[in-house]
Amino acid sequence: MNLKKIKSEDLIFSNEIEDDRTNTYLTLNDYDWINYNLSTRFKTEEMGVLEVEFEFFGFSTSQMNVKQTLNGNV
Repeated sequence: MNLKKIKSEDLIFSNEIEDDRTNTYLTLNDYDWINYNLSTRFKTEEMGVLEVEFEFFGFSTSQMNVKQTLNGNV
């Protein structure tokens, strides 16, 4: 997957709830160890739909996953 910088003019606006330019969710769990999750979805003209998930694990490693759907292909 070769991703490029997302330009604001490339985002698709549908004016529908839960299907807007971006849907972003942030979960903060700080009970025993810090655990933060951020997920968002970008609908773009050029790169299709990008589903991005980032997870931060306190004093350990973090990870980011990106799923791209372009022309019906994941």
